[in-house]
Amino acid sequence: MFRGLRYGLQVTLLICCFCWTIAAQAAEPEMHVHFLDQGQASSALLEFPCGAILIDTGGQDDESPDELADSLRDFFARRTDLNHTLNAVVITHPHIDHTRGIQRVLQTCRVNNFIYNGFVRGSGKEGIQYAIDNAATHNLNVISVADTDVTAAGYGLTNGDIDPIQCTDCDPEIRILSGGLQQNPGWQDRDFDNLNNHSLVVRVDFGKSSLLFTGDLEEPALETLVAFYKDTDLLDVDAYLVGHHGSKNGTIQSLVDAMSPEVAVISVGIPQFGQGRQRGFNTFSYGHPNRDVIEMLSNAISGERERPMDVRVGEGGQRFSLFQVTKHIYATGWDGQITLSCRQNGSIHVTTRKTDEITPAVSPASSQPTAMLAAIPVGMAPMASPTAAPASTPYHWNQPPPVKTPTTTANGKSILFDVSHGGTQGNADWVIDGGFSDFADALAAQGYEVKEYRGVDKDQDGIIRFFDDRTSNTPENEAIIDFDAIKDSDVFVLAESNRPFREDERAALERYVAAGKGLLFIGDHYNADRNLNSWDATEVFNGYNRSTEPDFDMGSPYGDLRNPGSADAGWLVEQFGIRFRFNAINCLAGASDIVAPNDAENLTVGATPILMAASATLAVVEPDRAKGLIYLADSDPAKSWGKAIEGANNGLYFGGRDEGPLVAISKSGAGKAAFFGDSSPIEDITPKYRDERGGTNKPLHNGWNNGGSAKVIMLNIVDWLATPESYTHFDGANGHAPGIKTPNAMAPIEQDDPADGRPWSQPSGNYDPWDSDTFAPGSYGAPFPSDSGAGHHGGGSSPTTTVGVSDALGIAEGTLISVQGKIVAEHNDQYGLQLADPQNPSIVLYVQLPQSQRAVYAPKLNPGAIGKSVVITGTRGKYTGLPGIRGVRSITDVP
Repeated sequence: MFRGLRYGLQVTLLICCFCWTIAAQAAEPEMHVHFLDQGQASSALLEFPCGAILIDTGGQDDESPDELADSLRDFFARRTDLNHTLNAVVITHPHIDHTRGIQRVLQTCRVNNFIYNGFVRGSGKEGIQYAIDNAATHNLNVISVADTDVTAAGYGLTNGDIDPIQCTDCDPEIRILSGGLQQNPGWQDRDFDNLNNHSLVVRVDFGKSSLLFTGDLEEPALETLVAFYKDTDLLDVDAYLVGHHGSKNGTIQSLVDAMSPEVAVISVGIPQFGQGRQRGFNTFSYGHPNRDVIEMLSNAISGERERPMDVRVGEGGQRFSLFQVTKHIYATGWDGQITLSCRQNGSIHVTTRKTDEITPAVSPASSQPTAMLAAIPVGMAPMASPTAAPASTPYHWNQPPPVKTPTTTANGKSILFDVSHGGTQGNADWVIDGGFSDFADALAAQGYEVKEYRGVDKDQDGIIRFFDDRTSNTPENEAIIDFDAIKDSDVFVLAESNRPFREDERAALERYVAAGKGLLFIGDHYNADRNLNSWDATEVFNGYNRSTEPDFDMGSPYGDLRNPGSADAGWLVEQFGIRFRFNAINCLAGASDIVAPNDAENLTVGATPILMAASATLAVVEPDRAKGLIYLADSDPAKSWGKAIEGANNGLYFGGRDEGPLVAISKSGAGKAAFFGDSSPIEDITPKYRDERGGTNKPLHNGWNNGGSAKVIMLNIVDWLATPESYTHFDGANGHAPGIKTPNAMAPIEQDDPADGRPWSQPSGNYDPWDSDTFAPGSYGAPFPSDSGAGHHGGGSSPTTTVGVSDALGIAEGTLISVQGKIVAEHNDQYGLQLADPQNPSIVLYVQLPQSQRAVYAPKLNPGAIGKSVVITGTRGKYTGLPGIRGVRSITDVP
């Protein structure tokens, strides 16, 4: 009945700050054990196909109960089949680091059974007393478990209250191996009086997967436990929640020998928690986790991490030293929230939130690597009910590129979306199954086949990799545009390319157009620089950097890419008679000067004003080859983007038509080209990849489906680009009206870069935008996947747009929002911050910070956080009675 067999362990460590996504539904039942990051405390949510149980409700501070409640609300928002119900809450013992959240849990969801050790004293007694006193109000079945109940059962105590989970396709076993002692078994009085030693011990079996929770049992109680079960295999388990938060007295060698675990998890705070304070209830004072315990577990666990990890471990109270963890030992203080996904065949899949490594699993049946499961951010496990999210392919950027086939009568034409030049980097995610998925779906509905283009697989290994070839013509670089690779398509889409084109690539694009094909260039504002490599899409497309610095005379294979200082020079204008400006404009009401269809190749039929959210425009230099379709009207409320490199008020150069078109087209010879100054009106909110700089989610705008969408004109443009026509210019003949030349097609400010070619922020850590080996897991081109499926079609509760602080104040409480602002001050000590509107610093939101974000973003802990511009995703509500954001899911730095 009780299995101690060791089968497979698969570990994915995921960089992700509160990125709540839907994971794939497994083909067979799974149990997911979520070790919630409650700091120096313990709380574990056990999720089954038909129910859920919470073991302990601890928290390290007064903010923790709200964080636990937020986690449960998000969990039940995904697991709607559970009807907002926990089958049981188990409290191991009445200390506040295990009980602090009892009242909030009972107020947040329904709880059927409340199980504790019979003691109502100690630092956590108030929570237990609340449950007892309010049992009738909460329709709560309260059960106390004494050690005599357990010993009478012989092999641990179980019944329908302790083990209320019985699913149709699996029957987990939950058993209590030790309860509250009524008589001293021979310990010293101080040990018997210690509530830690009365902790409930819980064993959970899910098929051949098994876990052990020992609460805060200390040495004498652990010795008694081991002696009692020495002739059984009840302590032989696969996974162990390390006792007493990794304290030296919470794990003993005889217990480790009896368990022979394959994975250990420690619920513990960050080492700095409590540093600088007097001794008290904190990680720093206790010195958790203890070096001796980590060494003991390291000697017992055989499996190794993909890469070693240097962590701080305690040498005693307030004394820490570095330790290199190489085995399958995880801690919430190191790794963030942790999930064990267990299958009945004994395999275990570990997902964490912070750390960038992957260790393959071994299949119990064949000893071959198992297929990757989608990573499960805490609380967001696959649902076993019919309402679960549909299965999706876990992220591996080097899997076969996606293809979307026509969903209506096929028109025989093919569209390629390029990702070979960084269109997935930073906050860009311009792939057909990511941020441009709605665009691609609409094209498929028009009869097109839509594909992703990555480059040329030169070595035929199935993986297309980018290698830095700036200083030498690196033949290994496969992320290139090659004519033979793209020639069979009808339209080639280049969206926010973030790496410059080589000379041979520009020649390939020229051949493509000469063959009667169509190019679509989608840019963005200047100084977007998604990957911090000193190149914007506007520069890449123009064929020169804004800077005149000699570094941009790059030589072979790129050529001299310095700013020529003239609107008439540069690759784009030489080929198509048009250039991208280096401006940055906001006009949320939309650019409304729409050229009449007769003068716009009928492409503006049905078009409406287009949103400009930090947008660039273009300048028509040769009106017989290029013409604008949509402009700013003089009456449009356009203004400079607040972070424009020229200054907050100088990103708008001229206004009106003199600013140049937002949308334009070109007819140059046999082929065609189209140009769009902003990605926001085209993108949707389903990013596939993560930001390669830190592995965070990408806050995209739901432009395709919101007001100001470019949907109509983009579909018209693609149809035009995909249709070969014999005329070669807009010369006024045969109904093809010429364009209007843009005055001041290169403003004086555009003739050099005010920042001398430097990115808006210097790359941090080991990140190098030219070295894909440094990219964070889950980002396109990274050496490791995250298995997160991050935000891709099924993110469900993602906010639809990013708003400013002023706008956020007008949004109803309880709404999930993403808000952009500047951190200006601490709030509520280390637990929060003040987020100000950059345009009006007196307008402030008060943000409750989750524990995992405080070290970086709490001004109290990190004064350098003040002045940072960030996008914060969370729930609009009151914090400390003031207008604010609670339940923060992610924080992303922005320029």
